[in-house]
Amino acid sequence: MNRSNIPSQTTRDDDVDDKHIVNAEEIVREKYIGKGTFGNVYKALYRSEYVAVKIVKISDWTQVSKEVEIMKKIGDKYYHLIRYRG
Repeated sequence: MNRSNIPSQTTRDDDVDDKHIVNAEEIVREKYIGKGTFGNVYKALYRSEYVAVKIVKISDWTQVSKEVEIMKKIGDKYYHLIRYRG
């Protein structure tokens, strides 16, 4: 279990609402899953639930913002498959 390399603060964007801000202190990274388009993906524990955490490269933030919007829309319709936490 490792909290290293998880940013302690989120870069705030005007399009991000408070319900999608995640406190990095609550994330316990467990193992590397693989590499995504914008960074590495890890299995992690967040509030007693297993989640996938993507550690993004800050230079890719514009593209990541687009991916986040898609994830939120997919999560609303297909909540049994994927849920966006923040």
